[in-house]
Amino acid sequence: MTGGFAISGCVLVGVAGLFPAGPPATTTLVFQDGLGGYAGTVDTHIRQSDPAASFGLQETFVWDTDDPPGTLADTFALLRFDDIIGNGVGQIPPGAGIVSARLVYEVLGGVGNAHAREVLADWDESTTYDTFGPAPGVQGADRRSEILATAWVTGTTINLWDLNVRQSLVRWVDDPAANRGWVFQAAGPTTLAEVVSSEYTLAPPLRPRLVVVVNNTSDPTLVRGPFLQQATPTSIKIAWRTDLASDSRVLTGPGPLDLSTETLDPQLATDHVVTVTGLVPGQQVFYAIGSSTVQLAGGDDSYFFRTPPLPADSSPVTIWAIGDSGRSNADQFAVRDAMLAALGGTAPDVMLHLGDLAYNFCTDGELTDHLLGMYEQTLRHSPLWTTVGTHEGFNNDIAAQTGPYYRTFSFPTNAESGGTPSGTESYYSFDHGTVHFVCIAGIGVEVLPDAPMLLWLEADLAATDAEWVIAFFNHGPYSKGGHDSDSDPQMRAMREVVLPVLEAHGVDLVLGGHSHNYQRSYLVDGAYDTPTTAEGHIV
Repeated sequence: MTGGFAISGCVLVGVAGLFPAGPPATTTLVFQDGLGGYAGTVDTHIRQSDPAASFGLQETFVWDTDDPPGTLADTFALLRFDDIIGNGVGQIPPGAGIVSARLVYEVLGGVGNAHAREVLADWDESTTYDTFGPAPGVQGADRRSEILATAWVTGTTINLWDLNVRQSLVRWVDDPAANRGWVFQAAGPTTLAEVVSSEYTLAPPLRPRLVVVVNNTSDPTLVRGPFLQQATPTSIKIAWRTDLASDSRVLTGPGPLDLSTETLDPQLATDHVVTVTGLVPGQQVFYAIGSSTVQLAGGDDSYFFRTPPLPADSSPVTIWAIGDSGRSNADQFAVRDAMLAALGGTAPDVMLHLGDLAYNFCTDGELTDHLLGMYEQTLRHSPLWTTVGTHEGFNNDIAAQTGPYYRTFSFPTNAESGGTPSGTESYYSFDHGTVHFVCIAGIGVEVLPDAPMLLWLEADLAATDAEWVIAFFNHGPYSKGGHDSDSDPQMRAMREVVLPVLEAHGVDLVLGGHSHNYQRSYLVDGAYDTPTTAEGHIV
C-alpha cells in the first residue's frame, strides 16, 4: 500500500554536563486523499430525517441539529483515515511516539460547533442512520464518552480549522484496530455545518488531512509543558508530558549552568509530575527537566522560578488573574501579549485562572493548545492555580474528580500548600507570603450552607491569620452582562450562599469570571438577595 507524504525533521536538545545530548529526529506525515498516492480517507454523514440513505459519495459532509429546518432532526458526520499505521513507507510505525497530530478541515458554510469523539462502532461510506451501530443513530455505546475536541464552523466562506487529535493517535498506534475515526455531533443549535469531504473535486487540496509528527527514536520528546504547580516556600511540583514513557528527572540549582541537585522518579510515565523539595524560601531557582537519558527543556536562563516567601515576609506579591480565556484566537493573543508587555519581562508570583480554561469543552487537546501552550512563557516561571467553570463541567466529572482537567493538574487536598484540608482538588486553599488564597467551585458540587464545601470554607477562613485573603471562582455574583446573576443558578448560589461567608470573615478581594464583558458598579456590601438589591447602593 502507499502511505502518507513524509517530511523529515529534527529537534536539537541537550546541555553539556547535564544530560546526554541527542537529536531526537521526527518525521511529519500528511494523510490526504490525492497526496502522495494516499487514498484511505473515509467520510460521510447520517441523517435522522433520511435514515435509510447513504451519503458517502457526496463532496461534503455535514452536521446539524435541525436538518431539514423545522424537523429538529439530527445529522452526524463521520470521518476516518485508514491504512495510516503500519510498517510501510509513509505509515506511522506501530508503537511510535506521537509528538503531535492535527486534523485539518475546510468549511464551506454554516454556524455552530460539534463534539468530536472517537467512534467505537464499525462503519463505512455506505452506512446509514439506521445501520450505524446496534440501534439507529449515534448512541452512547457507539462512541467514547470523553470529548476529544471542539469542531468549529463559522461563516459562509471557505475557512480552515484544525483540531488537536493527538490523544486518538496515541491510542491507535498501540491498537491500530481501534481506529474507527471520529463522529461529529452538533453541540447546540447549528445551521448546517458543511465541510469539504475526500470526494471534493473542485479543489482537492481542501480535502480533510491528518498531519502527524512521529518520533523516530527511542528517547522521549516533550509534547506539553513544563508548567509549575503547588509552590510552597520549600517545594514545588513541575509537570510535563512526553510522547514515550520514561522516568522523570529534574535538575535544580542557583544558576542555569549550576544545576547540582537531582530529583529522579524512576516510575515510567508520559504525564510527569515531580515534586522538588529542600528549597529555600524566597529564592530564584533554575531548572532542567527530562529523563535519565535525554534533556527535554531547561538548563538556560529562561527556565527558573522563585519560591514563595514565608508568611511573615511582607514582600509584594504580583498576581496575574485571567478567566474565560478563549481558544487561541486573536483576542486571546492580544490580551496575553498586552499583559506580558505590562509585566516588562518580570514573571508574576502567582497565576490564577478563574475557570473556563480552554474552549469549548476543556478537552485534553484544548488544555494543551489554548492554556498550557498559550501561556507557556509564563507557566515555566509562575505556579498556576485554577478553578472549575461551566466549560470544565462539560467534559469532566467534578464530583468524582475525573477527566482531562484532573489528569492535567495537581492541586492540594490535604493543605500541602497551606490552609485547611479540603479532601478534593475541586476546591482548596493555599498561602503565598502574606496572602491566603481560597479556590471555590461553583459547579459540580453542592453550594448549600451545610454542604461539605461550605463547611470547609467556614473552617478554612476561621483558621487563617493571613494579612490578605483572596477568594476566586468562576461564577461572579453580580452581572448583567453575558450572564444575568439574578437568573444564572450558579451565580445566584455564589451570591446567596458563598458571599455571606466570605464577607463575614473579612475576605479582602473576590475574583470571578463567567460574563465576557467589562462592567462597573459602586462598592457593594451585604447584597445577597435575588433580585439583587442593596440599600444605598446601585448594582
